Amino acid sequence: MYKKNAFIFNVLALLSSVVLASEPNLPNTASDVAPSATLSEDLLGEKAGKEAGCEPTTLGDRYTDNGDGTVLDHRTCLIWLKDTDCLGKQTWSDAKVQICHLNGGKDCEPALQDKDEHSNEHQCEDYTIGTVTDWRLPTLQELQSVIDYGFFNPVLSDTKGTDKWSKDSKKDAFSSVQLDLYWSATTSALGATHAWHIYLTDGNTGSSEKKRTKNYVWPVRGERQ
Repeated sequence: MYKKNAFIFNVLALLSSVVLASEPNLPNTASDVAPSATLSEDLLGEKAGKEAGCEPTTLGDRYTDNGDGTVLDHRTCLIWLKDTDCLGKQTWSDAKVQICHLNGGKDCEPALQDKDEHSNEHQCEDYTIGTVTDWRLPTLQELQSVIDYGFFNPVLSDTKGTDKWSKDSKKDAFSSVQLDLYWSATTSALGATHAWHIYLTDGNTGSSEKKRTKNYVWPVRGERQ
């Protein structure tokens, strides 16, 4: 009897090992999945590319200066304002008001908390106010999509995507890049009073209080990501 039971136990153990070996090694939860070091291309602008006649690619130059104050990112097919300091530093709510004016809006509410040289009368390099009407604050993911961690101070590449952005270079698509914080449209997990920002010096992210903190504003167009 003992030998018979031992034989049955060994057979069952063998079958169990075969079944377990045939099962794929899948993570139990989403938290078990290691985050990717870079944003996957399938999350970046697929729909926007189809609508704009642009297909996201890593081939060729990273950016194209459209010559009208806008820049096309070929990796995401998002269109960015060339002048990254056009709207200056604003609170989060005032940033949206400024973008309303950038879109040619006449009744942009609420009124600006602090009017300065950037208020209402924008002078964006090569861009005519009201040319298009769909500028908006970028999401945190969209801001992260332009970050190139191969560079520092700023973490932004030149037009070709092979060297660091430089204010003295004529080969760079963007102008007036600030080594400072830029707002995103993404509300922070801290609550509705805070929104995510990104630091263009080193690419770090954090959150700022919407009503009191003033960060730079870099508008974008295209399918929200």
